[in-house]
Amino acid sequence: MRKLKLLLCLVVAVGGGGRSMADNPPAALFSVNGRSVTVDDFHRYYRQARSVGEESVNHCLNRYVDFRVKVEDALAERLDTLPQFRQQCAVLQGEVLKKYLISPARMEQACGEMYRQRSERLLSDTWVCLTCWTIPLRQHDPKQMERTAEERMQSLYATLSAGGTPSSLEGIQVEEKVWRPLRGLLKEFATRLERLEDGEMVAPFFSPLGVHVMRVDGRREGVSAEAAAQFWQRRWEAEGDRHPALDDQRFSGWQTRSLTDLALRRQLDEARDGLLATYWDLRHADITELSAEVDDRQLADYFDRHRQDYGWELPHYKGAVVRCADKKAASKIRKRLKKLPVSEWTAALRKVQAEHPEWEAEMICGLFRIGQNAYVDKLAFRCGELPASSDSRYTFLLGKRLKEGPEDYRDVLPLLRSDYCQWYASTRLQRLKAKYKVEIHEDILKTVNCEGEK
Repeated sequence: MRKLKLLLCLVVAVGGGGRSMADNPPAALFSVNGRSVTVDDFHRYYRQARSVGEESVNHCLNRYVDFRVKVEDALAERLDTLPQFRQQCAVLQGEVLKKYLISPARMEQACGEMYRQRSERLLSDTWVCLTCWTIPLRQHDPKQMERTAEERMQSLYATLSAGGTPSSLEGIQVEEKVWRPLRGLLKEFATRLERLEDGEMVAPFFSPLGVHVMRVDGRREGVSAEAAAQFWQRRWEAEGDRHPALDDQRFSGWQTRSLTDLALRRQLDEARDGLLATYWDLRHADITELSAEVDDRQLADYFDRHRQDYGWELPHYKGAVVRCADKKAASKIRKRLKKLPVSEWTAALRKVQAEHPEWEAEMICGLFRIGQNAYVDKLAFRCGELPASSDSRYTFLLGKRLKEGPEDYRDVLPLLRSDYCQWYASTRLQRLKAKYKVEIHEDILKTVNCEGEK
């Protein structure tokens, strides 16, 4: 009997493309590069999308078509042959297979029997709840690999100790809040955990399994049946021995590659395709995320073509709020600044103050929506009241009101940059749709009824 842990390291081929082989397959809703996508496929996607708040059928259909196009392009780019992809895909598909091959009823029975057999020891042992971060290492890995792993874990330890969140956990295995019997741990673990209190951390250390950082999240004498069951399930999977909850018939079919379960084949394909789309997004992140390389000319041109999309419901004021020591200083400063473009006001004010230190002033430049600044509200829009102040500074505005919308692309730069990059990504997908011949079967689409989906 092959060991169960093979589920986590083999890519299992039990069928391809997620296309049903039943005698009466579901109707094809659309096709991408000749590959049919069924109404049932879309229903599953729609249910998932609606569970997180997306309810428009047309919006979901467009996104699902984009998803299938990304998968097709990822296959064309051979992203599925990358070693890292194959390893991650094996793990994801292994998790699907594990749920399929392990009988929940047998699992509950096996854990209950183990608890009954060992209850005396389980209730007398000291158990610790651990969160453990591990970089796996093999016995004969190069010293440089060990040093690199230790340096990463030292950095992780410093971040966690300071209450921070690590920027990346790529290549680091994480087990969160799992209960372990102190007596059953490797001595490298047990000796470090004996005297630690809740919340304390163990600095990076080596064991035969790799290099680790640990945190104690709890400690108690004895353990519940539920916590013990989690421990045994993990141990049975890690040791790879004959699993007591294995479904013999399904496991035999997996061994002989004779599984015919269409639902399992669909789940395996969905795990693969979801990972392919993720890899596609990562490879093309330069166009799907905000890019600092988009130049002003591109943004200005996009703004001119889509100016109507950036209208405002509330009026804005573009300019500066200037507060001066007295009215005379304000008059001098206003005279010096009003002939210059807004972009030069800050530098010009510094120069004026260097020449005339007695002209005390402070200035805030920007785009102010009504309701954002009390001085702008009162002086530009004639509403509200000036804030009470203990000083006698003279305040004036320099600029103009914008009632209908922005007059320049820089007025809405963050939003504009985001919209531009999304538009650019969309045009790329449109080209891919033409390349891979997306065909939506309108007659079938008219029959799709997602309103009753739960």
